[in-house]
Amino acid sequence: MIDPGLHGRVALVTGANRGIGAAAARALAAQGVAVFVTYLRLDPAEHAGEAAMAAAQELGRYGVTANMVYPPVTDTGQVVHMA
Repeated sequence: MIDPGLHGRVALVTGANRGIGAAAARALAAQGVAVFVTYLRLDPAEHAGEAAMAAAQELGRYGVTANMVYPPVTDTGQVVHMA
């Protein structure tokens, strides 16, 4: 069921490159919400950026804008700048 109150809104989903974050991003995109996909790379060998880019591309299939961003979400200044 589509919630008309969500269509056209914008969401920032942290950890949207996998797991619960990815599921939440897909659910929002299916409701017509534009999504900013963020991720955190804890392990230098982890390819989180590639996974986040793939997630953003997948969300675009729902007909919404999906962008990948890498702000350190623990840095308030970076988050405010992104908003």
